[in-house]
Amino acid sequence: MGFDVRVVATLRKPPSHHEVELLADQFEAASHTHGSKVVETLGRFPLPIEVNRFGLAATTIAIRDAASRLGLAGALTLRGGEDPFVTDGGHLILDASFGRIRDPEALSNALHLVPGVVEHGLFIGLATRAIIAFPDGVRQMTPVPNDREFRSS
Repeated sequence: MGFDVRVVATLRKPPSHHEVELLADQFEAASHTHGSKVVETLGRFPLPIEVNRFGLAATTIAIRDAASRLGLAGALTLRGGEDPFVTDGGHLILDASFGRIRDPEALSNALHLVPGVVEHGLFIGLATRAIIAFPDGVRQMTPVPNDREFRSS
């Protein structure tokens, strides 16, 4: 399915980057973090999980339970604390410090099943290429066949 610009005109708001990724035949991610977020295994940084405001406590418990079933544990912190960060869609962000995420696809699937979870930061199988700036130059990375990792090209 290709991305058709005419789709944007029918939306009440501009599409999110995630909606564009899903509609595109190819999606390339670019990073200007100087490669500081490139890791061998996910979990070095907290995983952002976008959630509905309504039922926040129940959603937090359900996320914790889903992670526990996958052998993951750690703090779930409301981004912004007492003055929470609110997304463009009016949702909140929980930052999940689960540590090493051995099976990102299983975690992604489990989180998508939790009522109240809108989206999360595991963009599995969406990017066809990542372009990342490192201190010594720009590298392009493409997914390896198991679709869970990227390799330099």
